[in-house]
Amino acid sequence: MYVYRSCWSKLIIFAHNIIIYFGVLLYYEIWPGAIAILALPGLLLVLLNGAFMSLYIGMVSARFRDIPQLIGSFVQIVFFITPIFWPPTQLTGSATIFVDANMLYHYIEIVRNPLLGKPPGAWSWLMVLIATVVGWTIALYVYSRFRRRIPYWL
Repeated sequence: MYVYRSCWSKLIIFAHNIIIYFGVLLYYEIWPGAIAILALPGLLLVLLNGAFMSLYIGMVSARFRDIPQLIGSFVQIVFFITPIFWPPTQLTGSATIFVDANMLYHYIEIVRNPLLGKPPGAWSWLMVLIATVVGWTIALYVYSRFRRRIPYWL
């Protein structure tokens, strides 16, 4: 229940913030076209991945109290190495492998590119689909194994 509530609240926050996107579209007179509909399955995959991450991280955080602080620091570092504010085309040579290996880049690409009127790459879809299947498999295994201990950890 906590996982669903967390994901739902993040979706509501996203819905409030997407209004800014429409304002930017109107101001700059940009129209992404019908390809923007591809952002919806991308958003669904991001939500599914957020759900299994919430389930897994919630269990680990219940057991080990220092995990939330560690994750907060980790997210800050990953935010700066993920091409959000800088384009991945700035990297040249072998440095581009760091972008392809960064899973957050693929999550962003399957939602951001359709909203900008560009089709997301097949590699990004494949990486996110593989991460979804593997992530849910691991999360459900860990949950089924430790679900009886969670009340004692809290």
